[in-house]
Order: sequence, then C-alpha cells, then structure tokens
Amino acid sequence: EDPSGGSIFFEGVDLADMRVNINTHREHIGMVFQQFNLFPHMTVYDNIAFGLTLKKEPKDVIEQKVMRMLRLVSLEDYAHRNVTELSGGQQQRIAIARMMLKNAPIVILDEATAFTDPENEDKIQRSIAALTRSKTLLVIAHRLSTIADADQIIVVNQGKIEATGTQAELLASCPLYQTMWEAHISVKDDGEVA
Repeated sequence: EDPSGGSIFFEGVDLADMRVNINTHREHIGMVFQQFNLFPHMTVYDNIAFGLTLKKEPKDVIEQKVMRMLRLVSLEDYAHRNVTELSGGQQQRIAIARMMLKNAPIVILDEATAFTDPENEDKIQRSIAALTRSKTLLVIAHRLSTIADADQIIVVNQGKIEATGTQAELLASCPLYQTMWEAHISVKDDGEVA
C-alpha cells in the first residue's frame, strides 16, 4: 500500500520508491496482525518452523528453537496438532511465536493479543518484552494495558494525531486518553476482558 501522505523511510530509503525492492527489507521486520496467516494444512510445530526450514537450518537447531518458542507462549503440548484445531487465541500465540523466532530488529504488532485472554496476554506480553529488548516495537492496540508501558504513545482520533507522550503524560494532559483509560479501567474492574 502506498501511503496517502508523507513518507515511510527505512534505513534512509523511502519504501514507496518504486526502485526499492521491499523484499530486501522484510528480513528486518517482524509482524503480527489480527489476521495471523497460519498455514492451515500444517501442524503448530511446522507453522513455527517454516522460516527456519526455508533457511535450511539443521533439524536439531530448528527443534530447539521451536520448542523454546512453544514454551514461551504456553503451547508446547500442542506442537503436533493441526492449527485448525486450536482456538483463535491459540492461533494468535502461534503467529507471535513465529514472529519472535524471526528475531527482527523492528517488530510491528497490530492488535497482536486481541484474541487472547488476560492471563495469556500477560504471559505473551512478558515474553515479547524479554525477546524484544533493544528492538524497535510499533504496537497498534485498542486494549490500553497493552501499551501502558510504552516509551511513546500516539493517540489517534479520526485519522489524526490527537496527542503523544508517555502514559503519565497523556493521563495528565489529554482528555481523550483520560476518558479512554477510565473506560478501560472500569471494564477491567467489572471483571470483563479489557
């Protein structure tokens, strides 16, 4: 997709430039979106191992790395099940494990934990935090607990930037963010998924 305005630069290169081969930059970016694009004919293990298999990594290395990722997302008992047998939240955790295994310096998470329950979201968030130290994370989220510890939060309202800052700064200065946070907390306090 071409941006409707502005530019997107990666390492000084405008990605909208038709002369740029975007595939050369993809290895530097890990992504998990709401649509996690798993291979429905493969097992959980094979979905996670796919990229390593393409790189022709040794089987023992693949096994070690995949099982580590499965433990991090609490799915080690599901390794040999077909992905179509799992819930949406479990499938989402497979996509997150696959992304973490890529070990890219830039990670984009677009509602990456939307289908997970709060207990597993917390586990996944801790795993993502541990595995993305010194990486650039771009997180798109409606569930504010997902971004509360971010270095910089950008509040978007009807396609325009309303405010930027840390959680504390936005709670002190942005009425829209304050309202959103209060709604988030009240839903969470009522025992519902926030």
